Amino acid sequence: MSDAGLYTCKAVNSAGEVTCDIELIVREIERAEELRHSPLLLRHAEETQAPAFTETLQDLSLVEEDDLKLQCRVTGVPRPEVTWYRNGQEIVPSVNVNVSYEDNVCTLEVRNIPVDSAGEYTCVAENPAGEVTALGTVTVTAKMVKPRFTRELGDKICIEDKPVKLDCAVKGTPEPEVIWYLNDQPLEEEDRASVEIKPTRTETLHYLTINPAMPGDTGTVTAVVRNDAGEETCSSKLTVEMKKESPKFIKKIENIDALEHDRVTFVCTISGKPQPEVTWLKGDTVLMETENIHMLTEGDCYTLVLENIILNDMGVYTVRAKNVAGEQSCTARLRVTGVKPPKFLEEPSDCKIPEHGTAKFTCKLLGSPVPDVTWYLNDEEVVASENIHMEYTKKDNTFTLILEDNMPVNTGTVKVVAKNNGGEIEATAQLLVSGRAPTFINKPIKCTVLEGDTAIFRCSIDGEPSPKVEWSKGKWRKLEHGGRFKVFFDDQSEEHVLEIEGIQNKDTGTYTVTLTNEYGTETCPATIFVTDKPEEAEDWREQLTHITIEKAAIEEVQEYDWKDVLKPVETVHYDVLEQEAVIDLRHVEQETKEEEKTVKDVIPTTEIEVEPYDLTERIKRDKDESIQQAPEVTPGVPEALEEERDRYQRETKDIQETEEESFKLEIPKVKWEFTKMIEDVVTTEKGVAKFECEISVKDVSVTWYIDGVEVVPSPKFEIQVDGTRHLLIISGVKPEDSGEVSCIFAEQSTTANLIVEALPVFTKELEDQEVYTGRSFTLVADVSRPSILVSWSLDDIEITETWKYKIVNKGCMRSLSVHDVSLDDEGQYACAADDAQTTCYVTVHEVPLDFTVNLSEMEANEGEDVTMTCELTRENVAVVWMRDGSDLEPSERYQIISEGVTHFLKISGLTVDDEGEYTVHAGEKVSTSMLFVEEVATEFTVGLKHITAKESETVTFECELSKMGAPPIWLVDEMEIVSNEQYEITIDGLIHRLTIHDVTPDQTATYTARVGENSSSAKLLVEEVAAEFTVGLEDITAKESETVTFDCEVSKMNAPLVWLIDGMEIVSNEQYEITVDGLIHCLTIHDVTPDQTATYTAKVGENSSSAKLLVEEIAAGFTVNLKDIKAKESETVTFECEVSKENAPVVWLINNMQIVSNEHFEIFVEGKIHQLIIHDVTPDQTATYTAKVGENSSSAKLTVEEEPLTFCVPLPDELTSREHDTVTYMCETSKENVHVQWLKDGQEIEPSDKYVISDDGKMHVLTMHDVNIDDEADYSVVAGDKMVTSFLIVEGEPIEFTVPLECIDATENDTVTFRCEVDKDNTTVFWLKNDDKIQPSDKFEMRSDDRVHTLTLHEIGIDDAADYTLVAGDNESTAYLAVKGKACQVVAPPSGDITADERSTEGISKDRTSSHMNRQEVPLDELCVEQSAVTLHALPQFDAPEWEHITAEDVASTVHFGTEDFSYQNSALIRKTKMAKKNSFAETCLISTSLSQHDLGDNTEHSESDSCLSQTTDCLMQHPEQCLIHGSQTIACHIQTMSDVEDKYSIHTPGSDSCDTFCIGCSVKFNTDVVEMDVEILTYDIAINRYKYLFGNKKLAYCL
Repeated sequence: MSDAGLYTCKAVNSAGEVTCDIELIVREIERAEELRHSPLLLRHAEETQAPAFTETLQDLSLVEEDDLKLQCRVTGVPRPEVTWYRNGQEIVPSVNVNVSYEDNVCTLEVRNIPVDSAGEYTCVAENPAGEVTALGTVTVTAKMVKPRFTRELGDKICIEDKPVKLDCAVKGTPEPEVIWYLNDQPLEEEDRASVEIKPTRTETLHYLTINPAMPGDTGTVTAVVRNDAGEETCSSKLTVEMKKESPKFIKKIENIDALEHDRVTFVCTISGKPQPEVTWLKGDTVLMETENIHMLTEGDCYTLVLENIILNDMGVYTVRAKNVAGEQSCTARLRVTGVKPPKFLEEPSDCKIPEHGTAKFTCKLLGSPVPDVTWYLNDEEVVASENIHMEYTKKDNTFTLILEDNMPVNTGTVKVVAKNNGGEIEATAQLLVSGRAPTFINKPIKCTVLEGDTAIFRCSIDGEPSPKVEWSKGKWRKLEHGGRFKVFFDDQSEEHVLEIEGIQNKDTGTYTVTLTNEYGTETCPATIFVTDKPEEAEDWREQLTHITIEKAAIEEVQEYDWKDVLKPVETVHYDVLEQEAVIDLRHVEQETKEEEKTVKDVIPTTEIEVEPYDLTERIKRDKDESIQQAPEVTPGVPEALEEERDRYQRETKDIQETEEESFKLEIPKVKWEFTKMIEDVVTTEKGVAKFECEISVKDVSVTWYIDGVEVVPSPKFEIQVDGTRHLLIISGVKPEDSGEVSCIFAEQSTTANLIVEALPVFTKELEDQEVYTGRSFTLVADVSRPSILVSWSLDDIEITETWKYKIVNKGCMRSLSVHDVSLDDEGQYACAADDAQTTCYVTVHEVPLDFTVNLSEMEANEGEDVTMTCELTRENVAVVWMRDGSDLEPSERYQIISEGVTHFLKISGLTVDDEGEYTVHAGEKVSTSMLFVEEVATEFTVGLKHITAKESETVTFECELSKMGAPPIWLVDEMEIVSNEQYEITIDGLIHRLTIHDVTPDQTATYTARVGENSSSAKLLVEEVAAEFTVGLEDITAKESETVTFDCEVSKMNAPLVWLIDGMEIVSNEQYEITVDGLIHCLTIHDVTPDQTATYTAKVGENSSSAKLLVEEIAAGFTVNLKDIKAKESETVTFECEVSKENAPVVWLINNMQIVSNEHFEIFVEGKIHQLIIHDVTPDQTATYTAKVGENSSSAKLTVEEEPLTFCVPLPDELTSREHDTVTYMCETSKENVHVQWLKDGQEIEPSDKYVISDDGKMHVLTMHDVNIDDEADYSVVAGDKMVTSFLIVEGEPIEFTVPLECIDATENDTVTFRCEVDKDNTTVFWLKNDDKIQPSDKFEMRSDDRVHTLTLHEIGIDDAADYTLVAGDNESTAYLAVKGKACQVVAPPSGDITADERSTEGISKDRTSSHMNRQEVPLDELCVEQSAVTLHALPQFDAPEWEHITAEDVASTVHFGTEDFSYQNSALIRKTKMAKKNSFAETCLISTSLSQHDLGDNTEHSESDSCLSQTTDCLMQHPEQCLIHGSQTIACHIQTMSDVEDKYSIHTPGSDSCDTFCIGCSVKFNTDVVEMDVEILTYDIAINRYKYLFGNKKLAYCL
């Protein structure tokens, strides 16, 4: 008991000390009880027993803040002493740790266990007999704590291109991650963004650095902290201020010359930060967006687009760029030339041409600028090619289209479209291609005839329409039919003929045949030579009749050169011409060398032609000469030559026979003649005429004549000879040179005509001109001859030469110059000569006021002189000069000069301020340019000097600059100095000063003055003066809670003074207040306490002053005591008391155990008020609570009423989710840390990757990931005896069938497969049969392969006929399976009648035999529909037999079973729809196809093939209200009413071999009237007319 009392714990360090008191209360126990529980006291030695654990410790897994409870049971004598350890360290009981040992049960309880309390727990039990240990492992999992920001982001403002750093602090369990966003876009670590993480003891710091920051980064920065327990977000505003750069033109706009109605674009590139605001101006007018004005911006490129410009748009355009940093502008001139729309002076004319002819379309146009002309043929644009030419003659603005080699397909419309900026016009003409121009198929050939003979010219021609043929001689003499001239058409040869009889010498000359039709004219010359020598005559008749030697014969003759062996005739009866050699065949001798030489000398070495030679004329003229035999061949002549010679020998005939017979011999001979005749030449004056002919012999001398006058070579006449070619070239021909040109050698001649067409008077015509007033212009025309005299006129008024008009005649050039043009000089000018003249139109425009020379951009250095110059189109125009929009007035520095059209601005002594945009205004015209002034660097003429000063003195740095202007920037250690109370900056002309007042040692540094790139620096050294106490501290005595102040005075201002308490530095806070007032320093201590009794020191430099503080303590007591509290579970309660002095140390106790502040217990002190706040109270916290201060205490009782456990926030009744989504169920219980259990359809859910279960206090969460159709179920959460449930609906994603199911027709025992395809992989599906879900089995095989799903039915039966449906999500696909039954065989026919009682199974024959193919037994509940149904399976067609039955109770009748046109397919369900008669009830049973082998009640044995109606009867007996259908070939009917009258009917089986076996069994209870029932067919594959059953006098009709 002596141990009871107050125990104090005191902690002391250099900063102070602290104490804590706790009271020990010792409870006295009775002696007997003490002995009984003493482990060391034994009543009997023999009772000693070593400790043993009958129940040992169990391993536990807990979550942080759970309660730990470990128990074990130990026995031993004497009673063992128990000690608990964790990880080898003894466990000491505390507020949260409780140890108990009662009834051999050892218990360790730890409330709100922390994570670091996990480990190995040991319970050691010992007594004198021994020691035993129990071990248990406790695992504590950290409680998931939702992350939160302990320090949130703050707004940031930074400058572009500078780094910016944002930071926040977070905490949470497990360690959360932070994701950064900028303007809702995730920030990835990249070149500019970096993330840094720094963990601390209590939190984790996260940093985001963006380096460099860009203006586009301005926005919201968001940090999202996230862990498994949740996430939290905080945001801040980031502002990146753009660097300010004044606008600068990277590319300026340029001057533009354009035509009226053009589209003009001004483009410039401008830099600047922020992006400049750009304004476009015309002159001083701001341009706005209109239909024709568009202003475009793309990046730093700015564009002004002017559409369809007009003359008024001409002017100066300015682009002005402006931002907060400044403004710049540049200008450009737009010059617009007016246009005249196109106008036809002459439109193209229709053109009709023959095939292969050339079409020419011409039009004349006016327009300025010259219009663009496009030609079209049949609406297709014509493109220049080999046969298509397009020409433009600038002289007369003529446009020509030439189409060559045209065919009829080209017939159509030719359109010309002329277009310029002024407009567009078009004109059309028609092109017709038909017929053919005249052409010669065979031309007439020249001939030489004897005088008196007849000359004949023949030619064949072509042309459509047929050309007109005219013959003429020379130029003008037309030959008509008559006299000696015969002109006719030879129908036989289809030739045109000219015959001239009695040829005379005067007929010699060139004749011309001319062909003419509407498409043109074609001529061909033909020449007649008249000679009196027969040898020169040509036999034209032979040529005209085409009698020639065969080519083969000629080649054969030429193969052997027989001429070489011919001997010339010395004496010839015929005259031999120089031009030919005639060989007499009568004198052929052997060849000798001499003869060979002679022959070769005579015969020219030219081409030998084979021509016919008619000897008839010669024979007639030489009648006296007889025809001799050819001489014999000289020996040695080859046989071939003999044969050749024979071919040229003629037989001797009488002269009369010779005369009568036209004997002709063709021999080859050499001809000297013109092989190429000269042809007519048509040329123009001053041109060159060239005549050319060829002669069969080289180097022959010829003579040229013009109109019979021999041509003598001269510069004008040039005669050339080149072998056989002879040329006459006449240069500079004149019209008077026209005449007949002849070339003659020997007696041969050829003649042609020279036609010289006179040139026009004007070879170059005048051209239109446009000229401005005050200018000069010259009109020039060329004439064809220098001798031509011309006269000039203006609007038909003759012009004579004056100072204004100058007329020049030089050679063929004629010109008129007009000076000092005025508006009166506009008009039509003409230059006339004889009857010809050329004209042009001169348009005079008044000169517009404009700049001919614009201002140009200039650059100059500061201090230089510049002159800006411009020129105008007019003189003496007043101009205004401006700089940056402000007028400039003449001054000493600005001189404004005007000299005629030239204007000057001279600027002297440039300064930087002179830089800018200079504009000169002349009327509405503006010219602008930039003047850039290059600043000259400022230099220091006198630099800074070093200064040494004592503390508190004033110092001045001074420098001198080379020029006035921008002041220097003052820096201290590279930091700019701003003028204030301490730093004074002054300027005195070129001298700049920095004055520093009251210097301090920390101002010792390097000071710099910087201007531009130059700087001057100097050092300031400040010598410190030590501070001293002028008034020291004094001791103070005070009572507890009073406020005391220590003060002292030092010798200098701002001396750094430090306050100490017992040698420890004092920091200013709520209790300690440090103030300075000039030289006086104070330390104020508020609410002093006894523990603040100490020595206080003030220290400045090496000097100090100390004093003592003595605090007299005042005992504290309770002025307001605690009060009892009653509360409900989970409420928050507050115990409150008030003590007599503030901040008195109050200790809170629960059941005499000290309470430590934590999450459940919150201790709050405010002055004298002390509170203990208990959160979420629980029933086990019912206890006595005590507040103790000093020796005084106050107690009160807390009573907690337990609340029932409920769900504050239950689960929703129903929750809908999409497939693959994540679903979260969340509920809240009324109590924290309640263990809950999650169920799915009553089955507990275990945590997994799919199911995540979490608890947070009262909140309980179930999260399901990737839900699917199988997850659709009831989900429940159970807490104690409470449970809430929610149904989860999982909606699949919309699924479409790409291949739906298709209906199938099959036969019993077949295997069929339904197949479909959906548009998604791995889709969850299920199959239905008539709305019933199908489960996989041996019969039903289901497969899913990606998107393809199949259902296979094996060995199908009749009952498998149904609708089969595949359900995939919200969609489904259905198809019908139709099953045909197989035909039945009749094995044995019926053998007799059958009689049976109602409900009896006896007496029915069992010898009916039917095949058992495809036997199916169908459960009853699958076949019956409501109360009446019929199922039809492959019922065979049969005739209606007549049945008899046994009479009962005087009722006799015949039962007829009839069918009419019974047909069926597959199966049908028939449902009752109407029943007549009250209290009547009828049912129809089955029509089926397989008999059962069941016995109907007797013991007769049956073979496998026997059949009966056992199951049918069983059905009727057991289920009279239903029908049973199975098998085949059985027809049964069951009818039941409410009557008690029973009738017995017989069952008769017909015995016809032609029908199948069947039975009818009836058990009937009739009401008093006829029962009629209507039924309808429910499915679609059956058509039945009607069945009729007659029972006695009762009629039962079923309509099927």
